[in-house]
This record gives sequence, structure tokens and C-alpha cells, in this order.
Amino acid sequence: MAVEEACGCRAVHVRSEDVIEKHAHRLVWDGTIEVFELQEHPTAKICYAWQDYTKGYENFVTILGVPAIDSVNKAVQAYIVSMGRKKETGG
Repeated sequence: MAVEEACGCRAVHVRSEDVIEKHAHRLVWDGTIEVFELQEHPTAKICYAWQDYTKGYENFVTILGVPAIDSVNKAVQAYIVSMGRKKETGG
């Protein structure tokens, strides 16, 4: 339901995938990504979603499967980069 609300269209759960992301031999992310098929979304057919508790509270994350983001790993990497940019800009 949260994916449908965030994406503005019907979403069907396809699968769950475990992802581990490391940078310079350091664990930066470890969790399960839920993959959804989007129906009638204007720009994406897939959405990657998960819950992130790193800020001390639950944050529901949705990343659209656009051409540059074609896997669960790339969705997590895009999120990590976006969080780094928010830290740099104070957002």
C-alpha cells in the first residue's frame, strides 16, 4: 500500500532480495529489498522498496526502476549516494 501511495499507481509484489553493499571493505548497507511491478506508471515498470531505520526512526524508501537503476543493488547505491548528498547540503 505504501508503494502504491508513493508511486501513484497499482503495485504488485514480485519478489524479495537480500542486498549487502560494501565500500572500501566496510559494510554500508545490509537489508532486504522488496521489488514491485508498477501498473500504468508513466515512467517506470518496477519499484524497489524497503524500510530504513538508520536515522533512529522508520523511513520507508521507494526507488523507481528507471534505466540507470535496473537492479536492487543499483537502487540501494542510488539511495546511499542521495543520503550522502543530503548530509553535504545539510538536508
